[in-house]
Amino acid sequence: MIKTREELIYLLTKAAELEHLLVCQYLFAAFSIKRFEHEGLTPLQQNAVDEWGQTLLLISRQEMEHLGLVSNILTAIGAMPHFERPAFPHTGSYYPFPLVLERLNLEAVQRFACVEKPMDVQNPLCKEPAPPNQMLSLGSPTTFTSVAQLYALIRDAITEIPMSDADLFIGPPSAQVGGGELDLDFGRIGAVGGVYDVTLFPVYDRPTALQAVDLITEQGEGTPHSIPDEPSHYTRFLEMYGEMKNFMAEDPSFNPARNIVPNPRIWEHDNVRGSTLITDPMTREVMLFFNHSYELMLMMMIRFYAHTDETTEEINILKYAAFFPFMTMVIRPLGEMLTTMPAFDKQPDGPRAGAGFELNYIHSFLPHKKAAWTLMSERMTVISNEMARVAKLPKAPPGLAYISESIALVNRNFTQNLIAK
Repeated sequence: MIKTREELIYLLTKAAELEHLLVCQYLFAAFSIKRFEHEGLTPLQQNAVDEWGQTLLLISRQEMEHLGLVSNILTAIGAMPHFERPAFPHTGSYYPFPLVLERLNLEAVQRFACVEKPMDVQNPLCKEPAPPNQMLSLGSPTTFTSVAQLYALIRDAITEIPMSDADLFIGPPSAQVGGGELDLDFGRIGAVGGVYDVTLFPVYDRPTALQAVDLITEQGEGTPHSIPDEPSHYTRFLEMYGEMKNFMAEDPSFNPARNIVPNPRIWEHDNVRGSTLITDPMTREVMLFFNHSYELMLMMMIRFYAHTDETTEEINILKYAAFFPFMTMVIRPLGEMLTTMPAFDKQPDGPRAGAGFELNYIHSFLPHKKAAWTLMSERMTVISNEMARVAKLPKAPPGLAYISESIALVNRNFTQNLIAK
């Protein structure tokens, strides 16, 4: 039983890390799919693969929502939002299932479904994992074997921790992020999520904290009260698995994804095993742009979820930079671009690379607003300028210059805001 605030914070940080890891692996699979007529799929197959890609992006958005809700709970109980995570591939001590960057295939979808599986469901596709080899909490023997079980532990902790609401929920509600800040308060009729299938709200007390945990559970594993038109992640992955298996039965050569190496990396790390070192020079340049853009987006999201004296206008600037333009105009096109580029310098027609989601920067909260905004603006300038330079080189991929211009456009809002101050 979780008895202290520190134990609950630790439990929630592990949930935040897991949500972050899941977002990356789902995005990697979505980026990997075949998109062009020359890639060998029939029209029927291509339609199905496109639908799977949209499903993976939808689930990724909702996992980002889950990370946001966990951040709100952390803020509510007096802690900081947590955006750090282990490196890929991760088969570490806390998570009893592999978290890896792999292209979309039947085995990957099976793994996704088993990660999201409800606790009370037996599925022959899923082997019961061995318990982690380290305890999760600081002082009690807490382990978990699924995402569902982790959130069940968090729910029990919120309910049973021997503190009043006034003593437990000490963080300022004004520091949290709700649907209003993200323009997500206009949901579809009968939908679980709001705009973009995402719902966010602030946490004030036990009822709102439990509401957040229950929403995460409903969207991930599903519950008996789930809305039929809004299937859970587990249900969506099972449907994808069945459809993919049928296509493979009809056509044994069917392959929905490009030939992408697993866990691509620019650098070797002593504490990471099982990654693929990318050696093609131009691909390494684009991977570096992706990693720097991803790190910058995390800096903006940390500032967004842990803002201090930002005005409403400034919060809007962060929102429009970090959530939609940067994700849709920078992260996604770079991630998809990398799946068309060679992984190895001496194999131009060999395996393709992919987005490594490498974190080489410690993402801590920058407490001083002007310094934080200045640093973010400077980083955008450097990334945009370097990308524009590389885009002029002979082997540069098409579209790189446009992405550079997109980053420069986002940066103009930052620069104008800094000048105004």
